[in-house]
Amino acid sequence: MNRSRRLLGKVYELRQRPDPPITGAEAMKTVVASQLSDKREHSKALEALLPELAANQPARRTGVRLLMLGSDTDDFDFIEMVEGLGATVVIAGVMMENVCF
Repeated sequence: MNRSRRLLGKVYELRQRPDPPITGAEAMKTVVASQLSDKREHSKALEALLPELAANQPARRTGVRLLMLGSDTDDFDFIEMVEGLGATVVIAGVMMENVCF
């Protein structure tokens, strides 16, 4: 479990970049996947994904950087809609993401 939390923390560190290589919706889906799948398998997949993310230069504009606060949610459609309008959710202070690591 500590390995999984450490890896998720690295994903979130990448979101601090001026041009994050992962969207807020993608990051939230990563967290939900960690909760629903075998931790060892998920960690192995994250270890393979992290170098790719670190080298990624996103094709999209970052736009306005948003902090999303609220209660427990996994409303991917809402975050995708917001990001589809040109913003980037760089951190989500919702219960689901905060308790994971």
